[in-house]
Amino acid sequence: MKTLKHIGLFLIVILITGCSSSAKKENSETKKSKSTSSSKPTEDPSKTSWIGPEIKSQDEGDLCKLLLKWTNFFIHSHISRQPEEEAALVKNAFDMTDAKLHKAFSKPSLKTEIDRIYSNIQINRLSEPEQLCKQYLAIAENVKTNVALRSAMGNSHDDLKDFDKRLIRNVLRNFVHLLDGVSFYLSDSELDHLTGENPERFGAGLILHDRTDYHLGRNPPYIWIKDIWETSQTNFKVHRNNLKERRLYGLEAEVIKWDTKAATIKILDQTINLTFENETSQEDILYTVDQKTFLKTSFLGYEGLDHFLNGANDDNLDESELKKTRFVRILLKKKDSEAFEIVNLHMERYTPRPVFVERIALNENYDALYLQVLTFMNESMLRLLQSEIKLVTNEAEKTGRQIRGVLLDLRRNSGGLDTQAEMLWSLFLHTRTKTIHDEFTTFGFALEDLKPFELGEQNEKQTFFRDSSIIYGYPNYFTKEQQNLVVIVDRSSVSNAESTTAVLKDYDKAWIVGENTFGKGLKMQRYALSEAIGGYAFINQGYFYSPKGIPILMNPYFIDYQLVDPVNQEIDPNGKGIYDALTSVTDDGSLSIPMPKTPEVNMEPTHGEDPWVNSAMKSHLSAFSLEKPEACKKTPQTVGEDFHEYRDDCLFEVGKAYLHEMIRLRDYTP
Repeated sequence: MKTLKHIGLFLIVILITGCSSSAKKENSETKKSKSTSSSKPTEDPSKTSWIGPEIKSQDEGDLCKLLLKWTNFFIHSHISRQPEEEAALVKNAFDMTDAKLHKAFSKPSLKTEIDRIYSNIQINRLSEPEQLCKQYLAIAENVKTNVALRSAMGNSHDDLKDFDKRLIRNVLRNFVHLLDGVSFYLSDSELDHLTGENPERFGAGLILHDRTDYHLGRNPPYIWIKDIWETSQTNFKVHRNNLKERRLYGLEAEVIKWDTKAATIKILDQTINLTFENETSQEDILYTVDQKTFLKTSFLGYEGLDHFLNGANDDNLDESELKKTRFVRILLKKKDSEAFEIVNLHMERYTPRPVFVERIALNENYDALYLQVLTFMNESMLRLLQSEIKLVTNEAEKTGRQIRGVLLDLRRNSGGLDTQAEMLWSLFLHTRTKTIHDEFTTFGFALEDLKPFELGEQNEKQTFFRDSSIIYGYPNYFTKEQQNLVVIVDRSSVSNAESTTAVLKDYDKAWIVGENTFGKGLKMQRYALSEAIGGYAFINQGYFYSPKGIPILMNPYFIDYQLVDPVNQEIDPNGKGIYDALTSVTDDGSLSIPMPKTPEVNMEPTHGEDPWVNSAMKSHLSAFSLEKPEACKKTPQTVGEDFHEYRDDCLFEVGKAYLHEMIRLRDYTP
């Protein structure tokens, strides 16, 4: 039987990392006030005034002029792209939009009309960018006014009135991506969802039992519902107590077509085509309860189930769909019960919790804190982390258990806001301790304002350097007995997850175990675009370096004990990282952003930080003969036949072993 282990619907790729800005959306009044002069980023990295492209009030009505002013600005401010590359990149961006346009109108009833429009306009790709832009705007204008297209698409004229702006916005999105394969564009609503200013995801808000729970000693069969996101208010108030500790058996589905070798099933608004290796009856993958049909979770798989319940975002739902009242029916059983329950849940916007804190037993005498930080995008991250640490620590005290160390898990952390990462670092470092060194291109900044900063040069572009420091440090947040820290990273640890690891490594605060990380040692700057276009561009405008001045781009130097996680290798055997992204947009496979040359400036860490992992501890842990846990030796163990919820967690077990050895040595050493 073919499961839905890889459905191909997971479209959330969050590379909104290493951002200098606060990433808060400007209100419409602020935008309006800026539309007649130079546009400005919300917060500029050097605290200097930023000049930006000169956009006059009359420019707002000329979409082609706006587009090319922004592409010109981005090509100059980018850390490596050169001005002579702009025209080719703009044309390639229009080619991508053209392909999307034809795909959108591929139905026979639409294709005839769009072909007629194209035959009348005659796109000439050899035209200069401005002329090419005007040709496509003529296409857009014809689409807006074509009665047959409006009728076939079921759209009114009002729905198509912004088609020209949407087309230009798509070209700009493509151009930004083509700069390096990592820079990106977000609409206002997309940014709101990622930052948590408005909820980040759309779904039922269920927290499902996963691999983390298995390595914490919880072993229920198949998928259990652990909890529901507190910010999913409708569900939380009604269902929290009724849902916890329930086995999730099925998700409501509609059978569109069925035979023993293939089937078409609709779940929510998504149609899935299934194929079977052997003859399969409906009873093999479906439950029928109270005349309702449910697809078995054992067939859907963990990733598929989590996607349908919690994974929808603006990439696959537009604003009109998000506003609809939508429900999902799930099939449950209580613990030790044979009776099915059907629960009807609202699908709504919610913000997933960015952190989890648990207590893990290291031996019969003491425990450790397990801190799982999933993102630095949520501005409540530190408050939630400290609140949960307090709850877990108080629980340990009540049971007479001593907390002796910390296991910090940064796997699956795709980075986020600098401000949030720095707040986590503040729990380990003193006030004014230097952390990350940034190197930005100077284009767009008033040179007078850059006088306090040292200047450099990368990729034939002038740069300037800025140091980040801890504003309020709490180096004694963890007691002396708790200052044993192991950090776990893997291929899905990105940007500020990597800078966090580098900061803790350079200041000798932690022992690092895991896989090569993503390698994104690039500094992004966020730009609020002209009101006529809208949205935000995130441009790689520089490099960042560790406290000791070590570049992080494609350089996981900070890993002390390196190994490959068998589960990750099975799920993602190619293990693509920043190298693949940077080579994906170049014709010859070269890097769109090369490795930085060694800066001729002094980048040193702050002296005086107390090491948690001193030289003697490093020597001992380096020589430590680790007996690999069973989870690292074999093919990953899954739960149930044809069910892809993984139980084994190699990196967690290795991290725990090193933490135990660290504490053992500290207790042994006078």
